[in-house]
Amino acid sequence: KASTMDTTSKGWNLHWTMGSAGIVGVTTVAAGLGLWYFNLGRKRLQKLKDRQPICMIRNPDAPHKLRLLELSEEFLKEHPDLKVMSMGQYLSQLQINILSNDISMEDVPDIIREQIDTALTAALISGLGPAFGTAVLPLLGFLPTEGAIFSMISAALISATMGSALTDHEQDSTDRGSFPLTVAMLGNGADIYATSDRHRMREPVDLNEPKPDSSLGKWNVGEVAYDPHFGMKFGEKAVAADDSQKDESKQLIPNPFIVSEHFDKAIEGMEENIRLARGEYNGASRSLGTPTLVNETLLPDLYAGWGDAQCTHTQREIVRNRLFCCLLNRLGHNFHISAQKLKGEDTNLQQFVVKMKPKDKDIIKPQDFVKALVDNGHKISTCPRGATTTFGASFCVKENDGSWTTIPTAFFLQSGYESAKGKPAHFFMPHSGLDMDITGPLVGPNPDGTAGRCNIQYYLAIEGMAGWHSNHNSDVPWIRPNDLQNPYKGSEMFRSVTFAAMAALTLNTIATDMSLPNGGYGLTGVCNDTCAVLEVAMCGTTNCHPISYSGRFLMHTSRYAVNLATALSKDRSFKSESEALKRLAWAMMKLPSDQSSTPSCGEDSVRRMLRMMAPCAHQMTVDAKSILEEVREEIT
Repeated sequence: KASTMDTTSKGWNLHWTMGSAGIVGVTTVAAGLGLWYFNLGRKRLQKLKDRQPICMIRNPDAPHKLRLLELSEEFLKEHPDLKVMSMGQYLSQLQINILSNDISMEDVPDIIREQIDTALTAALISGLGPAFGTAVLPLLGFLPTEGAIFSMISAALISATMGSALTDHEQDSTDRGSFPLTVAMLGNGADIYATSDRHRMREPVDLNEPKPDSSLGKWNVGEVAYDPHFGMKFGEKAVAADDSQKDESKQLIPNPFIVSEHFDKAIEGMEENIRLARGEYNGASRSLGTPTLVNETLLPDLYAGWGDAQCTHTQREIVRNRLFCCLLNRLGHNFHISAQKLKGEDTNLQQFVVKMKPKDKDIIKPQDFVKALVDNGHKISTCPRGATTTFGASFCVKENDGSWTTIPTAFFLQSGYESAKGKPAHFFMPHSGLDMDITGPLVGPNPDGTAGRCNIQYYLAIEGMAGWHSNHNSDVPWIRPNDLQNPYKGSEMFRSVTFAAMAALTLNTIATDMSLPNGGYGLTGVCNDTCAVLEVAMCGTTNCHPISYSGRFLMHTSRYAVNLATALSKDRSFKSESEALKRLAWAMMKLPSDQSSTPSCGEDSVRRMLRMMAPCAHQMTVDAKSILEEVREEIT
């Protein structure tokens, strides 16, 4: 079947996988297609292991000839002690060594391309995991050779090692580390796929008792993408098959949750569960894991990983981030229960209650919990922020002395804007969200005396849940966040928490009710869209880019917000939430779109792109800034 698809259906595959590139307005590939490609990649890898006709030798002193994801001089000067190199520099250091007498020189390009594509395919799946890896690989695999980043790498390497260019465009000095795609191309593919997916036979949805794997079900658990998770019991490696008789005393997060009694116990219980599941756990560690060799024969010294870079947070701080997220998300889920009851529905879902101390009043709203934290000595601010995303993928090179040189990666798309001479402006795929930064008694200092950190972020995740997520990252300068607005404090901070809860209520409800793939990710929006809506609701404008929602699903989302506002308005205690939902519906109608790069919307789109472009680690970003400044001058 794989060979048949490959020879007769490439046009179909390209058409349907245009919406599959995951995280920034690009979403959802058919599972069968992703698994087919993954299995094909494994078969190809085994075949190449059996053959191994060619190997590569790395010469660190070789001249830097190739331009691929090149680093800017400005960035290198700002970080003189940073040990980094570009992907082009690494590839320039490789030389061919033919191991078989049966191989002729004219066969070398095809063999190298096949081997490198397969090696990097395996590395991407390993580095990104199934959620993004199997989504993006079909796109990369079915695009023309000069368009896929891995094929660009192999083509560039062949060009250098064979001493000639494969195509005319490789003879100039242009950096080729960009996908030949725009947001519009990817967004349209996502919309087409969703249309097909929604016509599949589905079971009726019961919003009174959502399934655990639905967006509302995940929101009620409180977190996604973690195993073990906080919806489990103390000392539990995996969730029991039959957990109908729920004993709250055994839950990591019991209901009611009394902060003075349960907060530290929940953290300690999760740490123990991690030890049971993984066999080891070091709460003080900031390790990002041990880099893994990509392919010692073909890509010598190249590893998938972050080298000696560390995480911004310790493992214990990440667990604490997750706990705060779970408490806020489960309190947010209470609004779904209230909305159902106010609609006259009969639901067995139980409200989640938080108390600061045993005799304190019940807290059932996330903004009230944040206020209680402030009243108990915590300092809290929120701020919309954006940064370059690598989807967790990174490469590094192991030097002869055992040290690491990191290769800063980013995924670039074409903005749709070009200079007067036809040079395109590329932009990196960003990640945006509403950050919440917390200091105070529950955060406190670490055991080693260093200041504790607690940072969480609201956004719609590809795992299919809108809500709060731990905001820990690799501690490297090319992906540090950029403030998109002035931080919100005081009443504005509380207001932003209410908006986040109402936005999550709307997005998780529509995703569950309409059975949207991946919780509506890429249709009702992605991380950037969900951040932009909050910005517009709070400030009347947004600095996020790109904004890549599907227009028809945004209309549906706005209707859901209005309907939820009507339901909650029946109870005067939800007046502020009802008003917040109306404001969010208004913000959705005012949201700009980057699906079309036209002069009429160019001024605002270019403004937002330039605001997002910090830091400028890659030369493509520096070049894009000058092109965009030129375009802005033309259209204003």
